[in-house]
Amino acid sequence: MFDLSFFIVLMSLSMLTKAPKEYICESTAHDGSYSCQPEDFCNDPSVFSVKPNLELADSYDNWIISFNLQCASKADIGLIGSSFFIGWVTLIPLVSPLADKFGRG
Repeated sequence: MFDLSFFIVLMSLSMLTKAPKEYICESTAHDGSYSCQPEDFCNDPSVFSVKPNLELADSYDNWIISFNLQCASKADIGLIGSSFFIGWVTLIPLVSPLADKFGRG
């Protein structure tokens, strides 16, 4: 009934929006790289490089990094899953009658 890719995205949505536990930052104020958190670099203009520490367990290169959401609030990140759910809830009542009308010969 559903495509397998739908279930892959649905089941991995929590991993795709999970923030890394730790980041590795580089700034003009420090020599070399150092461990940091979003509160350390979000409002600091001296930080010029931020990468997730992927050596830690439960740290992923996911949508948080790809879409530059490190400084976004947890509510904003939660809207990704909410909008996915709202989209399906809105779409299901529309698709069912269309499938009955055009899909059955």
